[in-house]
Amino acid sequence: ISLAPSDMKKCGPHFDLAMAIGVLQQENCIRVNNLHEYGLIGELALNGSLRACRGILPMIITAQKNGYKKVIVPKENLQEARLVHNIEIYGFDNLMYLCELLKSNY
Repeated sequence: ISLAPSDMKKCGPHFDLAMAIGVLQQENCIRVNNLHEYGLIGELALNGSLRACRGILPMIITAQKNGYKKVIVPKENLQEARLVHNIEIYGFDNLMYLCELLKSNY
């Protein structure tokens, strides 16, 4: 997993979900043709549950400004994330359920 550019500071657990989905896609555990359309934000626990992240609202606004049409967040962040209009927000509490949705839609 590349977290380039190296000179940009990265902190917080909100990268967990994106990295997990990327690894699952690369290992052919899931196949999502339009994964590039999704922003993925969330902390991933060892049991596969998604944990809420702090600062979700500015992350959704940034995703929207960068052209994302859909963002997946932990279910606990769903209400806050939906304050941003004109972007589809999906909330999940478990990685397994998210993978099932991604596999069933594509």
